[in-house]
Amino acid sequence: MENTFWIWYPGDFELYHAMKQNFSRVERGFGWPAFWKSEGFRNRVAFRRTYHLEEETSFTVYSNAIGHVLAGEKKYPFGKKITCGPGEVTVAVHAGCVEAFPCIYIEGDVICSDTGWMAEDYEKDPQPAGKSKYFTRPEQNPTVWEYSEKVYEPVSVTEYNGGTLYEFETELNAVLEAEFKNGYQPVLICCGESREEAIDTVNCYYSWQPDKETGKCPCCAVRFAYIPDCKPGEVILRANHQYVDIPVKAAFHCGEERLNQINHLKAKYGQTIEEIQAAAQERNERLDLLMNLGEHKEKLERELIKAGEVQMSLCDQAHEIREHAAGRLAELMKAQLAELNFLDVEFEIAVQRMEEPGADGADDVEFLISTNPGESLKPLGRIASGGELSRVMLAIKTVLADQDAIETVIFDEIDTGISGRTAQKVSEKLALIGRSRQVICITHLAQLASMADSHYCIEKRAVDGSTQTRIRLLDEQESVEELARILGGAQITDAVIDNAREMKKLAQKFKAHR
Repeated sequence: MENTFWIWYPGDFELYHAMKQNFSRVERGFGWPAFWKSEGFRNRVAFRRTYHLEEETSFTVYSNAIGHVLAGEKKYPFGKKITCGPGEVTVAVHAGCVEAFPCIYIEGDVICSDTGWMAEDYEKDPQPAGKSKYFTRPEQNPTVWEYSEKVYEPVSVTEYNGGTLYEFETELNAVLEAEFKNGYQPVLICCGESREEAIDTVNCYYSWQPDKETGKCPCCAVRFAYIPDCKPGEVILRANHQYVDIPVKAAFHCGEERLNQINHLKAKYGQTIEEIQAAAQERNERLDLLMNLGEHKEKLERELIKAGEVQMSLCDQAHEIREHAAGRLAELMKAQLAELNFLDVEFEIAVQRMEEPGADGADDVEFLISTNPGESLKPLGRIASGGELSRVMLAIKTVLADQDAIETVIFDEIDTGISGRTAQKVSEKLALIGRSRQVICITHLAQLASMADSHYCIEKRAVDGSTQTRIRLLDEQESVEELARILGGAQITDAVIDNAREMKKLAQKFKAHR
């Protein structure tokens, strides 16, 4: 719910996690954490707030602790839906926890754990309850902070005193992972936050052999790592940095005002002088634009007019090229269509100028065709049948075969609307294209299938309640049988087989002499 948080006694969250982070050194095997004196978090806390309810409302209290809820005069356990109102109602939540700081989350439309709650430890005056924008959902636990991870590569790998010294870009809380070029070796990895600490193999705090199975070392503070008796390149080290994913907030102040100013700029505009200068340049350019908006507008308008003139000049050039190419392409298309059994075909390409240019220029290009003597030329898309469209597409592919950089041409159902002599012509044309291109044709016509250099059969079958598609290459005899099946239908006679075999031989004869 928006604006609903886990809440606690102010300061307990920070005290607990600072202590937990400090003592994690002990958990990682180091017996010298910093045992400085600090105020401990509260084990018993009461949260209170008074509501003036106009109508009945419900809410539920969740907690990591033990305790109860008082709503008016009634007492309720955690996790139970509570209904109260209308009228004035004081809600008090008493929570206690031994292992961690008590915290609560209240889910409801009106009564919820927002910023209006007070917390008290039964000794001092009530204080505004603490919260964090990172804990806003009931399934979360504020006593557990999940670490984010980021892999770092070394910024330098150098030879030192017979070993290899690795440096990372900054101090990390990381698990080092070793990758061995020539298989696992029981090397010693010495880690430290300084170069001197890492190369001191005798007194180094963090030194260990990586795990044989994973290549990993325990989590530690590291910026430098040193492996004695190891040449650069034999072991690759990476650091899996574990961190709390919240923005770093820090302040810097010293007696030198210039340094104060620089560090203030770093906090706002970047971590280096170069980044600050780049930010300054960007803002100066933006300021110049705003201060001289009229001039910039006029400049853009002039550039737009100039760009329009260039565009129209390019459109004029493209128009001339298209008109010239259209005549040549139309003649080639007419010749190819004649070979595809179009009788007395007429074919033209109309190139018309449009008022406004588009992405492809200022021309409207349309194919015009007449398939019967005496008929006027009409748009291809309006009068052509499915079979005619298939052949026109084949003619286009044939004409442009030498111009296309495409090595494979796929025709899906190019046999639509054709049969007999026309189908034979199409098959012969496909064979010719196949001399310079790989042609893949999906067909149900025997004329086209017989012309193939490689004949595949695609079958569907039901297996265990599901449909499977199978494709397989046919040998010579299988190809003849498949052609016969296409020709003869349900009943395949010897005559049909002979017809299929003859069709295969004629196709091979055509390909051998062309």
